[in-house]
Amino acid sequence: MSKRRRGFFGRRKSFSVNAKRPISTRSKVAYITALLSCVCFAAATAYAVYTDGDSGKVAGGIGVVFLVVEIFATISAMTQVRNDIEPLPARIFAVFVSVLALAAWGGLYMVGMMRG
Repeated sequence: MSKRRRGFFGRRKSFSVNAKRPISTRSKVAYITALLSCVCFAAATAYAVYTDGDSGKVAGGIGVVFLVVEIFATISAMTQVRNDIEPLPARIFAVFVSVLALAAWGGLYMVGMMRG
């Protein structure tokens, strides 16, 4: 009788100390909000460029709404950093993406306030 060999890629019955942990819902919301905000920022900027600056009210209104949304998303992502269940790089990346979107809308808002 021949023994069955497991082969090179066979599964072994063992457990991992560092098992993959799922990303939390709050971080997913921060990612989605920031990416949606960046896409809307690019669309509003492109629309303002193609209309020769005549759409300042539209871009400004969208900017204020997304600025408020990004403030709350950034605060939520920063409170999530203290969570020990989720992997650390995912938490830090959620904060980075949220701060990046907040800086884009905040910068646009400040430039608009300075130019009057």
